[in-house]
Amino acid sequence: MKGRRVLITGGNGFLGGAFAAFLRKKAVPYVLYDRKDPEDIPSDITEVVHFAGLTPYSKTKKGTVHDDLYHAANVEETKKLLKVLEKHTAIKRLVHIGSAAEYGVGPKPFLETSREKPVNVYGQSKVAQTALIKEFAKKHRIKTQTLRIFNVMGFPKQSSPGLTGRPTLFEALFEQFGPAFTGEIKIGSKRDVRDLVALEDIMQAIFAALETKKGGRYEIINIGSGRGTTLGDMVKIFGSLVNKEYTITEGSKTFTCSIANVAKAKRLLGWEATTTLEEGVRALLGNKKRVLIVGAGVAGEMLVKEIKKENRTDILVLGFVDDDKKKQGKLISGFKVLGTVNDLPDIIEEKSIEQVLVSTPSIGKEMVNQVTSLLPVHVSIKVLPSVSSIILGKVDFSYVRDIDPSDLVGRPLIKTEQERISQKAKGKTFLVTGGAGSIGSEIVRQLYDSKAKCVIILDSWEEGIFNMLEALRAIKDADRPLLKAYIGNIRDRERVEEILKNHRVDVIVHAAAYKHVPLMEENSDEAYKTNYLGTKNVLDLAQKYDIADFVLVSTDKAVNPSSVMGSSKRKAELLVQEFAQKNPGKRFCAVRFGNVLNSSGSVLPIFLRQIRAHSAVTITHADMTRYFMSIPEAVSLVLLSWIIAKNGQILLLDMGEPIKILDFAINLIRIHGLEPYIDIPITITGIRPGEKIHEELTYDKNKLRKSIVPRIYIAEEIPTVSKVSKERMRVKEKSI
Repeated sequence: MKGRRVLITGGNGFLGGAFAAFLRKKAVPYVLYDRKDPEDIPSDITEVVHFAGLTPYSKTKKGTVHDDLYHAANVEETKKLLKVLEKHTAIKRLVHIGSAAEYGVGPKPFLETSREKPVNVYGQSKVAQTALIKEFAKKHRIKTQTLRIFNVMGFPKQSSPGLTGRPTLFEALFEQFGPAFTGEIKIGSKRDVRDLVALEDIMQAIFAALETKKGGRYEIINIGSGRGTTLGDMVKIFGSLVNKEYTITEGSKTFTCSIANVAKAKRLLGWEATTTLEEGVRALLGNKKRVLIVGAGVAGEMLVKEIKKENRTDILVLGFVDDDKKKQGKLISGFKVLGTVNDLPDIIEEKSIEQVLVSTPSIGKEMVNQVTSLLPVHVSIKVLPSVSSIILGKVDFSYVRDIDPSDLVGRPLIKTEQERISQKAKGKTFLVTGGAGSIGSEIVRQLYDSKAKCVIILDSWEEGIFNMLEALRAIKDADRPLLKAYIGNIRDRERVEEILKNHRVDVIVHAAAYKHVPLMEENSDEAYKTNYLGTKNVLDLAQKYDIADFVLVSTDKAVNPSSVMGSSKRKAELLVQEFAQKNPGKRFCAVRFGNVLNSSGSVLPIFLRQIRAHSAVTITHADMTRYFMSIPEAVSLVLLSWIIAKNGQILLLDMGEPIKILDFAINLIRIHGLEPYIDIPITITGIRPGEKIHEELTYDKNKLRKSIVPRIYIAEEIPTVSKVSKERMRVKEKSI
């Protein structure tokens, strides 16, 4: 209709709001009218859909709606509306939303000509409202229909600001099977029969009523499915779809029936309901993420209780999986343990699972990798962060996070002992060489969170220093350490000495180094100049300026080195031990660890770039393994090593078990929702110069001893340079 504009009364209510959304999709102009003065209705309205009024589910904040309020809202307010509509000559169509409650109950499907026998005040008020609409249609040349809506499959919201709603029949069932599930389903009678019609079907019927040219000036039309379903069968459908075991408590021994005869709707509107009850429930459940929980222990049970407590409407828990044989088939807080982790593929397919939530605290790589490898690509995975969440009672969806690549390396996280580090750093001045790099910048950040007096950054990377200063200085907390930054190179002895002259440094954390193995094979002189001679410069000056503590950040590649980079770092370790022997009153030490996730040049950022570009993930050898650790954890342990170290010691960080790079790549592809070898190829390129298939952390595992800090070990190694190191490091100091 050209120039059409639809008035929706009760536009803030459930059905009125839904129809407004329906018209928006069809680009039909409309105006919402709700509890306003009818005189405010625009003059250019061409069609009216009258939803406004109270429902049998309306409830005041003080209690049940009084009988006179139904009459006032449904009858008297309709009179006012119709009186104003008489003045609007542009209106050509009026659709009135009636109710099946006008018929009451009966054993046979209701025809539009069936006698009206409402069983409650609401039904009586709707009969009176319909009579007003019918009288209006007789007096005016406006095509009018009363659509008597049967039970809605949906979730009504109360239209009146001063009112709160109680659930409809359908909503009450949905809620009982949802977050508030207790195992007991309360209904009237299992034999009660109702005609349920999906919300989308109702919207189509109302729009068809606006469009149709069939029928007389006034028609009453039933809008239902034409099918009756007992409450007992409804409960069965809900129960089967949400996979919950339950018992039914009936509140009545008598039963009632309400079904629509929909022949007239088919004839005049060309409409019929197409959604079955099961399809309707499935569609509404589709708005909820279907979740399966891995782990039916304390964390999983607490999580389910929080979901119930918070009345989450966006998720639907379908059950648990757990490898504990004693829990199989049991109910945990009303949810069944459906199988073990290995059963995930079958359960996911059967229950249409969309998300798997790993609730097992302190998950290790075995669990994460096992779950990840079993999931189809369309199923996401989330995890609870740690056992501390359980201890603190912080088990809800605000603590659930996406799986992180660090989960795939599978090490239980060590809690950062920031307070201990902070107290030890109190009042001290630190120089961090390589302070803008991956490790160095995290050292600076953690020291900036401590009670240190001053943190000095030295790095040749201008942009890195600038970005870090911007980020740290944006933190406005009081009592932060003084922050100083210098552009310079540790190979420039005069520059380093200038800094040490101007500041009374207490601790040097030496992170500056070249660390890219293949690049250093092609640039061996540069590796030697920075990693060995640069370290010697800093050690010489630490000795000259009487600096108490020196910490070298080393690498597992320094053990039996096969590369230039590894050899240069091994020689740097030996230098530290040499200077420690010369300075018995100091604490000169080295801390050795393996790969850190997300450092520049590590496999993680390379793999991520390749996956995001949908290009092949490249691996040098199918059997290659590496030790991994997160950067914050590695740095925390480096600083803890500084606290406990004695002069001349080499300390090792427990990196857990080595990770197979191929497995890491496969699971990294999977957590991006892609299929390895299908969506993302994996290419074996061959070992590069200087690379090992397997790395080591110590020369002799039998000469490791535990320190006083968990996961930090002390290596009792004889300070020698291996034959391989000597052969690979032929560049002389005079080459600088």
